[in-house]
Amino acid sequence: MKRSAKDILDNLVPIKSSKRYEGCWNKFIEYTGSVPLTLIEDVFIQYFDYLRKEKQFASSTLWWEYSMLNYKVQMMYGKKLQTLPRLTMQLKSYEAG
Repeated sequence: MKRSAKDILDNLVPIKSSKRYEGCWNKFIEYTGSVPLTLIEDVFIQYFDYLRKEKQFASSTLWWEYSMLNYKVQMMYGKKLQTLPRLTMQLKSYEAG
């Protein structure tokens, strides 16, 4: 029996880690209020600003969140957050600041 692409991709992350990835994605959806149908850079910029300013996340934690969100976006939309250059610039500025 053939497995669906979704089933195959869902099993790429170990079960222990998958809960963290899902939690990260769910926090993003809770903040935005909806699932983004397109990669709108401004939404990601606002979200990471919120994590930095309101939640007081360290730069290293922001990159960890970015990595997990990037993985989820790749699995769900076939896109990479690296295609959002202003977002990358924002995160790099937090390292310097």
